[in-house]
Amino acid sequence: MPKYKCDDGGLTGLVALMLGILFVTLKLCGLIDWSWWLVTLPLWILPAFAIAIAVVVLVMFLAAFVCVFISAVFVACVEIIARK
Repeated sequence: MPKYKCDDGGLTGLVALMLGILFVTLKLCGLIDWSWWLVTLPLWILPAFAIAIAVVVLVMFLAAFVCVFISAVFVACVEIIARK
């Protein structure tokens, strides 16, 4: 059975890096009059995406932890009420 492999991340990173190098070169040569923030923007795309994924994973983990904690407290309360 053939194994399918999707390797789009390398191409996206390569394009972002090439755009970053191109924009920095054009800025240093004086051919574009953009702010440095715009010039380096392609270099921030992948780190921003990675940070966004990390934040989503962290929020999901914390939500699951809170859900388990609340259910444990609920079960304990039900057991205390059942004993009376």
